[in-house]
Amino acid sequence: MGDIDTERLRSAMRGLADQAHPSDLSGRVRATSRRRRTRRIATVAAGCAAALAVAAGSLSALTPPDVEDKVVPMPPSDSGLHVPPTRQEGGKEIMSLVLPDRTRVDVSYPAGLRLAAMGWTALRSPSGGDGCCFATRRLNDGARRIGTAKDAKGRVLPIWTARETTGEESDTVATYAQVGRWYVHLTGKPPGWKALRKLAGGLVLEETREGFLVIDAERPGFLARNDSAEGDVWAQGPKLESNVVLKRGLTRVIEVQRVDRCVTVEQVGMELTGRQTCRDGVAVRFLAAKTDQDWIRQVWKGLRIEKVY
Repeated sequence: MGDIDTERLRSAMRGLADQAHPSDLSGRVRATSRRRRTRRIATVAAGCAAALAVAAGSLSALTPPDVEDKVVPMPPSDSGLHVPPTRQEGGKEIMSLVLPDRTRVDVSYPAGLRLAAMGWTALRSPSGGDGCCFATRRLNDGARRIGTAKDAKGRVLPIWTARETTGEESDTVATYAQVGRWYVHLTGKPPGWKALRKLAGGLVLEETREGFLVIDAERPGFLARNDSAEGDVWAQGPKLESNVVLKRGLTRVIEVQRVDRCVTVEQVGMELTGRQTCRDGVAVRFLAAKTDQDWIRQVWKGLRIEKVY
């Protein structure tokens, strides 16, 4: 082998060293170290996330109702009220209603009153208790889905918790079952899962093709009787309600309820006053502020229960 030109080799090495300043080399080393460390952290984080997802899935059935795990996607345009289908006949608007016990009612009124557009919520009371079962189409912001339960027909119902404003200093957390586009208030305080599933399992909850809510019970006597609607005595049967606050101190309410006995009354209510009409086991009551009695007179004059079936 020939002799190595050591002088030329030393010169080449000095040239390379001059092109790479020590601070640049140190920076490159740190950058490489950071990239490797970031890849290791990302890999570990992905593994942890996967493990947590599996754990959450296996424990979801055991999660108590007051534990929050998902924000409910509420469309901002949804008012929380159901607007029933209507048709026009001879200057009148006819709305077709389905009460929570499946009773169908057609109500007519002058089209200018636009009563259907007020929107409706559904309610059916249990015997000797409260909480269950009023329903709305919207929950308060920040509601959480916490699991599922089955009704008496085996339908799987998503269960939600949501804060509800009570007018007191602190809000309460209520539990709801989702049925189609409806949220059915089951209880005002989150119970254990066993009690919650027992409550849901005793109910029959479904949405009709017109978008109304059906609330029934598997156990006879669980839901309150219809009773009578006479004067200020109001029944507890299946009910649809429209409650609109036009502005401060100006509220209009219409209630359509299934009853055993009903008397047509020209003056009902206390803080809100109005009138009541009846036909074939259905009562319609409409109330407003004392300063808004012109609206009451228009409804009284033009509203008719056309058919109950």
